[in-house]
Amino acid sequence: MKTCIILLSMLVAGLSYDQAYSAQSNSDQFNVSKNNSVSSPADSASLQLTDFLALYRKNSVILNWTAPKEEADDHFVIERSTDGVHFQQTGDVPSSGASDMNVLYAYSDNVRAINTLKNDIYYRVKQVNKDGKSVYSKLLLVRVFGTKALKVMSITPNPVLNNIRVSVELNDDAMVAMKVNKTDGSEVIRKSVKGTTGQNSFEIEGTKDLPKGNYFLEVIVNSYERMTLQLIKE
Repeated sequence: MKTCIILLSMLVAGLSYDQAYSAQSNSDQFNVSKNNSVSSPADSASLQLTDFLALYRKNSVILNWTAPKEEADDHFVIERSTDGVHFQQTGDVPSSGASDMNVLYAYSDNVRAINTLKNDIYYRVKQVNKDGKSVYSKLLLVRVFGTKALKVMSITPNPVLNNIRVSVELNDDAMVAMKVNKTDGSEVIRKSVKGTTGQNSFEIEGTKDLPKGNYFLEVIVNSYERMTLQLIKE
């Protein structure tokens, strides 16, 4: 029986315009229901990008990802969706060619025509080989907010394959609290760290070992900016 995650993202506290929130699902195969949940089965054959996150700068979502060791790759196709179901190509990035090292890539997507304040934006990356074969990355969900303290929050909620990773880009030093709770409110994991100005990345150890069930992941910056995700580990 396949293991899957259902991801439901919710805005809990007032965040403003310059923040981009992103969350990664477990594979490229997913369904989005009316309550904005994303269900995706574990698929070890999907493109395993690392450090896949998004920034927001003046009407542009900047995607950053690191590709594993490449052999016969030709290029990457970036696809975007506003409903999580219907995707269209928004750009492509050439591969750096054969390499025995991980390679960092970036792509800037102009989203001026999209109402980013009210609509989530979904991204996925398709890696195309020279023989035409392709494989998709995990899903990246981007939500634009904004606050004086916090520019960007990126969350990789994948407790099936690895620990959850939280990335924040801060305008100033701030305390970042990360909590995983059961649906009854009882806390199972907590991690608090002091973030520094700029990009920060934190791993919540132990989340990959959570038993099957429903959980809430809560990330709080300076006791004010707050984001909650519902995780269903099946």
